[in-house]
Amino acid sequence: MNIADLHYEHPDIKGYLDVQDGLARLAGNKKIYIRLLESFAGDTHYPQLLQHARMGDYDAVAKAAHMIKGVAANLSLPMIFQLAAIIDARLKTGDNDILADVEALGEATQKTLEHIESIKEGFL
Repeated sequence: MNIADLHYEHPDIKGYLDVQDGLARLAGNKKIYIRLLESFAGDTHYPQLLQHARMGDYDAVAKAAHMIKGVAANLSLPMIFQLAAIIDARLKTGDNDILADVEALGEATQKTLEHIESIKEGFL
């Protein structure tokens, strides 16, 4: 499978996982990119963010959202980046009504993880 095929087989993949940009950030090294994506898949920042949001610990939510935003930017995960940025920005303005955004981030994370799994075999 090549990168061009990914967009054909998964029409919405680029909104969740921009493989071309991610590889460009790593000079085309597929093994490192997959390793980093697998590391992201084992990450615990989203569950922590959700737990803190439900408890009303908005300082912890802001820290987790900022961390997720940075990781998503580095791995070229645009949907996760956008949603984490929205949460981060809302909290900075004092808007703590973020539970719907946090849930949307969870859905985007799940969809992204599905895309990561779908490309791993053909990538290595």
